[in-house]
Amino acid sequence: MIASLTCTPSTGGTAPPRILGLLDFEMATVGDPLVDLAWAMIFWPEEGNLIAFPPVDVPGGFDAAFCQRPEQLLRRYAERTGRDMSHFQWYQAFSAWKLAIVLEGSYAKHLRGESKNPTHGYLGFTIDRLLGRAQRFAV
Repeated sequence: MIASLTCTPSTGGTAPPRILGLLDFEMATVGDPLVDLAWAMIFWPEEGNLIAFPPVDVPGGFDAAFCQRPEQLLRRYAERTGRDMSHFQWYQAFSAWKLAIVLEGSYAKHLRGESKNPTHGYLGFTIDRLLGRAQRFAV
C-alpha cells in the first residue's frame, strides 16, 4: 500500500501499475470532489516534486516513465467526469494551504520540545514547500 493507494504488483517495468483502490481517506471532504483531487495532486509523483509520495525514481518510488504529467491527469479527469476545471487552481491553493496548517501543528510541538516523533523536525521543509505551492496556484 502506498499511503491511501493500493496498486497491482510491479511487472518488472513492462507496464505501469494499475490502481486497485483508495483506502482510509481520512482527510477527504464530503462535498466537492475537486478538493480531494487537488489534495492528491500535492503528492503526485512528478519530476521536481520534493514531497511526492513516494518520490519519483528512487528505490520504492514510482518510475517517472509510467506517471502521467499533472496536466494529462487533470485533462483526463475533466474528460471522464465532465467537471468544469476552470477554477482548479483555487482548489490546488486551498489543499496545499490546508495540509500546511495540519502539519504546522506537529511542527510547532517539535519546536516546543513536546513531540517525540523525530519526523516532526523535518516538517518545516515540507510546510515551506506547501505554502510555496499554495502561493503559486493562488496567483
